[in-house]
Amino acid sequence: MGQHMNQTMNRTVNQTMDQHMNRTVNQQTKQTSDHMKLRLGKLSYLNNAPMYYRLAKNYHSHLAGRYEIVEGSPSYLNRCIRQKEIDLTVASSIEYARNLEHYLILPNLSISSDGPVKSVVLMSRVPMEKLDKQPLLLSSDSETSVALIKIILSRQGIEPVYIRGKVPVAENGNGTLSPDLAADFAALLVIGDRALQLCGQNTFPFVYDLGEEWKRMTGLPFVFALWMVRQEAYDRDRQLVFQLWQALLASRDYSLSHPEEFIASVKTQASLPRAVCLSYIQQNLRYELSSRYQEGLKMYYRFLYELGEIPQPVQALRFMDLMKQWNSPFVS
Repeated sequence: MGQHMNQTMNRTVNQTMDQHMNRTVNQQTKQTSDHMKLRLGKLSYLNNAPMYYRLAKNYHSHLAGRYEIVEGSPSYLNRCIRQKEIDLTVASSIEYARNLEHYLILPNLSISSDGPVKSVVLMSRVPMEKLDKQPLLLSSDSETSVALIKIILSRQGIEPVYIRGKVPVAENGNGTLSPDLAADFAALLVIGDRALQLCGQNTFPFVYDLGEEWKRMTGLPFVFALWMVRQEAYDRDRQLVFQLWQALLASRDYSLSHPEEFIASVKTQASLPRAVCLSYIQQNLRYELSSRYQEGLKMYYRFLYELGEIPQPVQALRFMDLMKQWNSPFVS
């Protein structure tokens, strides 16, 4: 009888230990699996949506379960990649210059304009030349454009009183500026879908498109954002980074060649009219990173260093090495 009870107790203990060990192994396996997923950043704006359209539609089944998307504002994604909370992302072009030793640029991808961009604007109560010593609100969602307006104004000898903060939107749900808060500033720097919406409301008598101002000043395109990967994430799984880069390119090309289908699937922050979205994607934005765009980017970096906005000059752009990925299967 005692021997039988001991055998029963031993079996129970062993089963309990086995169940505990299996749960522990399963949890560890899940944690390892989640950790190995590449964390991919995406802006919550229309401007980068073409690169993610086919990913969202699961056209690239071989990538399923191998990455997860983290979405947010430019400032948020900059902070996430800087703090190793994401691995690969679209990010402000100034973020690359501030921490270039940690990043590699993905070739042939950017959010740029070669003239008016429409979604990065200075809205002012007075002409630009009268903004000296006037309060200018800089959107806390932006970093590249904040530095860009400082470059444009400082090169004209204009030094406003810069204040970082959220663009004051009214609580009525229609996206208008809050009159009480907006009255505290002579001008506002607004970016993204909100800028597209506000520009159509004629709230301010003077509206300056920063893409257009840069082109007038330099004759070059302006690169607002880049896709970049942390060096250690690239070293850990070069093939996955390469395949995601190919998927982003394929999605871009498909979206731009099927604009009606793409726009019909997009939900913007500001509920923009379809015609506005189409015009913006087709006429204002550029998604390349050719030598001319790189020239504009390097000029921006030179101006940033002169203003003390970056800690060191950018001598060269560091790109992901495509030669080592020649045997990776092409993603269509």
